Amino acid sequence: MHFERSEYVPIHDATSRGTQTRSGTVLRDDGLRLRAMKLSKTMRIGALFIACICCASSAMNLHAQGQFAQSSALDESDTRSITKANFLFHFAASNEWPAEFMEGPFRLAIIGNPSLHAILADKYAMKSIGSQSLEIIAFDDAESLEKAPFSHVIYSEESGETLQRISESIQDQPVLLISDAADGLQNGALINFVAVNNRIRYEINSEEASKRDLLIGNRILSWAVK
Repeated sequence: MHFERSEYVPIHDATSRGTQTRSGTVLRDDGLRLRAMKLSKTMRIGALFIACICCASSAMNLHAQGQFAQSSALDESDTRSITKANFLFHFAASNEWPAEFMEGPFRLAIIGNPSLHAILADKYAMKSIGSQSLEIIAFDDAESLEKAPFSHVIYSEESGETLQRISESIQDQPVLLISDAADGLQNGALINFVAVNNRIRYEINSEEASKRDLLIGNRILSWAVK
């Protein structure tokens, strides 16, 4: 049997990556151009991906700087209110209320001090008191408190007759009334902030707290000036 050899048998040349015929004509390698196009597309996608990462990184840096600036402003705003906020949270967490008041939200009310309310909300709004979610409520004045739901802790900077009226309005309830007044304990507050050597401390009327069925924690008692 006789076979005729084709006049144009392709021969692959590893150096040129093209196709060569017996006549010496070099044919264009479309596979090489396709690979080059794919490489160019991959490079463009890579460049776009790197640009996206840079933009995201810049946005994160700006967000972090904004958070830092906000935190710094908060830290520098009112050191007295910050200290009070820390105390108030520990008063709520370290004392005990009757069992029937340890269900539902734990309410901490602030009367007439927007700065203190803002700091408490910023630092402790997501905290809990035992198994109770913490609600931090603000009131403009003592009169607003009358129609409000039960609050476990009430802080007021009122003094004299106004503070006494607040105390009388909650005298049959286990409410921890806290004040910052020279006559705080004398007018019904159970805990009163005082200044000792330019530091905020507090005094406690533990006897009155016991009458209201509130159990003051040993740690809170040990920190008191009297």
